[in-house]
Formats: sequence, C-alpha cells, structure tokens
Amino acid sequence: MLTDNRKKTDTRIVISGPLPTYRRGSERFSRLFALQSWLRGWCACSGLGYVDNWSSFWEQPALYRRDGLHPSPLGSVVLSRNIERAIR
Repeated sequence: MLTDNRKKTDTRIVISGPLPTYRRGSERFSRLFALQSWLRGWCACSGLGYVDNWSSFWEQPALYRRDGLHPSPLGSVVLSRNIERAIR
C-alpha cells in the first residue's frame, strides 16, 4: 500500500485533490465533494501531504474550459502553483 511504502523509504508523498466541476450537475458535485472530503481526511491520518484544489477552483468559471470540467490555461497555472507550494 502507498502508506506502507512511504514508511519504508521515508519519502514524502503529496496527493493532489480533485477539482470541483463547474455547472455539471449535483450528482457529480456530490461524488466529487465526498471524494475530496474523504481524501483530505485520509491524507491527514496517513501522514501524507494534500493539495486542496477545491478551494481555489470553487465557483471560478475563468479557471475552466467551456466544458466546465477541464482547467483553462489560467486554471492550469493555478493548479501548478498549488502543487508547487505543496512540494516545497
């Protein structure tokens, strides 16, 4: 398992959380929100780093392409910066 390998090698592991979708329906939102909540808690309990992309992307249409699912060029910059901050 991921956490077992981390303990054996003394390696720092960082998990990047999901992005919320923008205007893609409540069922998809509910599933992603549940995943994000669980993953954040699991990372904290397991001693893993966690990148909270949810807060940066929530209700920010400029960070998405027209499909409301994939990051726009600006969204890609925000995502990259979130990850960069977490691994420093």
